[in-house]
Amino acid sequence: MGHLTGLYFTGVQKKSDIPLTESQVIQKLETFCSYRERCRSEVIEKMRLLGVEEKEQAHYLSYLAEEKFLNEERFVQSFIRGKLQLKSWGKRKIIFALQQKKIPPALLQKYLGDIDEEQYAGKLETLLHKKLKSIKETDTHKRRLKLYTFALQKGFEPDVIKKTLTQLRL
Repeated sequence: MGHLTGLYFTGVQKKSDIPLTESQVIQKLETFCSYRERCRSEVIEKMRLLGVEEKEQAHYLSYLAEEKFLNEERFVQSFIRGKLQLKSWGKRKIIFALQQKKIPPALLQKYLGDIDEEQYAGKLETLLHKKLKSIKETDTHKRRLKLYTFALQKGFEPDVIKKTLTQLRL
């Protein structure tokens, strides 16, 4: 966690003047990884905030992996499932977010390929119907353009959007 400066949350922790012991670092990292699935880059950032030397980081990463606290495959599966089901993100937005977290491309493709295409299209349909209710535009072309733009912002692929809009006659 970060600390407060005035009224603003800076998101940066102060490094303590007293270095943490190995068992304290392990306890903090185990807690950090137990809260939700984490990727390597998030754990490395946490170690940096805890003041762990770069040369020691590999030791902690291997410990967390051996003890099943850190598993990139599990993280990717959880991330994709959560963003798709809860946030209604499309594949493009999910890929971008995972690339920002330095997830290997092979891992991305492996689990993106597991997405059920019917459920994916159904998610887009539901999203478009919901958005349509909030659009006041009466011109069919402008309304379709607004829906198209909205779906693009959510990370859906242009061809999937066009196909879905055509099927829904929107």
